[in-house]
Amino acid sequence: MTTTETMEMPYLYLLHRTDGIGAKTIRSLMQAFGNARAVCHATEKELSHFLSERQLNAFLEERKKNDPEKVYEALVKNRIRFITAQDGDYPQRLRNIPDPPYALYVRGELPGEDFPTVAVVGARICSEYGRYMARQFGTELAQAGIRVVSGMAMGVDSIAQRACLRAGGRSYAVLGCGADVCYPPENRDLYDQLTENGGVISEYIPGTEPKRNLFPARNRIIAGLADAVLVVEARKKSGTLITVDMALEQGRDVYALPGRATDRLSDGCNHLLRQGAMIATSAADIIEGFFGVREDPVTYAREKSQPAFSLSENERSVLDVLDADPKAVSEIEYLLTQRQTVMPPQELMCLLVNMALKGLIEQEGAFFAKPCASHV
Repeated sequence: MTTTETMEMPYLYLLHRTDGIGAKTIRSLMQAFGNARAVCHATEKELSHFLSERQLNAFLEERKKNDPEKVYEALVKNRIRFITAQDGDYPQRLRNIPDPPYALYVRGELPGEDFPTVAVVGARICSEYGRYMARQFGTELAQAGIRVVSGMAMGVDSIAQRACLRAGGRSYAVLGCGADVCYPPENRDLYDQLTENGGVISEYIPGTEPKRNLFPARNRIIAGLADAVLVVEARKKSGTLITVDMALEQGRDVYALPGRATDRLSDGCNHLLRQGAMIATSAADIIEGFFGVREDPVTYAREKSQPAFSLSENERSVLDVLDADPKAVSEIEYLLTQRQTVMPPQELMCLLVNMALKGLIEQEGAFFAKPCASHV
């Protein structure tokens, strides 16, 4: 993201946090005024051509109450990244789904595009069989280097995510509330772990409380961030199947764990299998689908996922804000702050020098840049 784009973020955030102004309206305003700053400084008369009376009143009140720079600074201090569809960090997987979110609020990171991601979903009140298999899938997918995305709900979702993290993997939760709201509250420990070893993601502004009508919409993001969806356990009439419907609409592969014909918690999975879903009795079935490897697919996937060398979290953050144009330490510090990474200037300078010695970046006096032929 360029410095100009970074400076636009406070104004985009002010627009996005205004009640009643959605993606379609923001795009119309941006097209009409050229940029978010111009929108936020437009007159009431100019805005009235593009906003309904309700939208206009809401935006004028938001603009009156909040200074864009200050509310955005509060967001940054709360360790929440604001990522819009114009941002290069916006997930490519989401760009072509029906009704893609205009913006995401993220604590931690987003799943990368470099390796498969599987959505593991299922019943909140699950059987011992469902609990065992959710743990198995979470563990085996993590061991193969595959990311796990889910909704952090009680039951199958959180069991699979905890198992993934315990096995050293990375997992991501998409919430039906603000990214700063832990729901359910019983999963506070999982929420904290996800922000350190994956991410917590929401399309809703910070502070949004969980509401029943918000959860179906978030399911399209769970499916959209995944390359495949696995249903571990679900009743025939289950909210889990909403995620499956959205995954099929998005062209994702769907896997289901078979269960006993007499077990009502397996009715949903068995129904999906009759409808053509692929069977999954272990992570190897899913990995085989990704790579076409039949012999020891877990080991194959794990070896394929190993990076050429290991980067620290701070090194990765620095590389994310650098490009081929040399930047001063103060500018790098500013860009890192916009991404919720705060380092004292002296610590940052030492890091940059060490990265230059390792060949990760180039140093020209007091300026640093990413090599034209990047190692990363």
